[in-house]
Amino acid sequence: MGKSVTLALGFAVLCIAITLGSAPASAQIQCTNGVCVTTWHNDNWRTGQNTSETTLTTALVGNPAIFGRKCLRTVDGQIHAQPLVVTNVLFQGQTTAKTVAYVVTENDSVYAIDGTNCTQC
Repeated sequence: MGKSVTLALGFAVLCIAITLGSAPASAQIQCTNGVCVTTWHNDNWRTGQNTSETTLTTALVGNPAIFGRKCLRTVDGQIHAQPLVVTNVLFQGQTTAKTVAYVVTENDSVYAIDGTNCTQC
């Protein structure tokens, strides 16, 4: 093996070791009254778990009147990324805070959808 190949391989191994050993950066958005999904798979570790969940149980998930699709909204293209959900959003000129789902489509359109009535914010 030549010197440049060995050096490149050693550098790659070092980069992988640093990446695996480093902690992820903290989230920029803090939600105090509810759980926010501000990154793919719920948290910076990408575990998919919601460790703050207190009300969702298997009994609720099995009840379609409580858990399931609440609304359907048409957008201008496919959605390839997880929608981001933020609670207690107060838009300018409004007095009632909303739970908002932010969705980005393949056409680079960004939608803010009210989680209560499925209208665009």
